[in-house]
Parts: sequence; C-alpha cells; structure tokens
Amino acid sequence: MEKKSPDLVIVYDKYTEKMANGISGKLAGTYTCLVQSDKVFESNKNSYTNNNRILFLAEDLISQYLSMGEVTNYAIDGNYLELEDIKNKVYTCLYSLGKWRGIKVDVEKTIKALPKIEIRAYYQLKYFGDFLLFPFSYRKNSMSKRIENSFYERTVGFFLKNENIKLIIPD
Repeated sequence: MEKKSPDLVIVYDKYTEKMANGISGKLAGTYTCLVQSDKVFESNKNSYTNNNRILFLAEDLISQYLSMGEVTNYAIDGNYLELEDIKNKVYTCLYSLGKWRGIKVDVEKTIKALPKIEIRAYYQLKYFGDFLLFPFSYRKNSMSKRIENSFYERTVGFFLKNENIKLIIPD
C-alpha cells in the first residue's frame, strides 16, 4: 500500500489538542491531515520541508518557526462563553511563512476587551479560584483554561468557514 503524505500537518501543545483534532475532523474528506504534538514535531522536524503545509497551534513553535513571517491580526465577534447577553471580540494573530501557518489567540487583549465584571471574574478564577476549585487537577482542566480554550474554539471556527479555509491551507 502506498503511503500518502498529508495535505496538512497540525501541530498542537497540551492546551490546543482539542482544537487540532477539531480542525482535522472538520477537514476530513477534503484534506488529509496529520495531527501531532509539539514534541513529536520537534523529534521529526528534519523530515519536513518548506513545501509541507503545516499549521502550528503551539505558541512556542509559532515564535520559533514563524517569527520572520507575516502577521495578520483578526478581531472575531461572538458571544462570551456562548452567553447571549455578553458580546466580545477574540483577538487572534495568523502567522504566515511560506506554506507554514500559525494561529495564536491574544488572550490578554481578548480578556481586556470584556466587560469589567467579567475581567475581574476571569482574574479571580485564574489566580485564586483555580487553586481552590481544582487543587489536585491538572492546570489544563482549570476554569481559566476552559475560558481561554473557548477563545481558541471560536477562532478555529472562524478559520474553518468555507471562505476562510484558504487562509490556513495555502495553495
């Protein structure tokens, strides 16, 4: 059986694994995707060329590999945590260098754009609540990380719209 190379390699870190799997699932049938962790990518980085389409969701690798590329800023409208009455913008950067792309949410800027009471609630969760509510759980399961992941989910949803897919998968 002939081994087919993927159309897109999606690289995630421990916080963005869910989004990477979501992108792969949404693109199934149209594109062949390979989803791998940042550690696996680092161990195999010599096997990739600039002709491979790679989408980084890992912030460390974005700064390492795409720092010399173009950065396009987006402000994505939506509802905060899917609440009807609280609207907010998610500030996102799309990094591009050749066929390599990176998606990074500017969490601090996004949080600062929330209403003041929501900002206060987020920081209370981040610095106090997570340790009181989840003292023995992993940091990725904390309430503040769940809020940040909702920002990533909205960003991924934006880039997976038919008119925006070509932004993350270049020709």
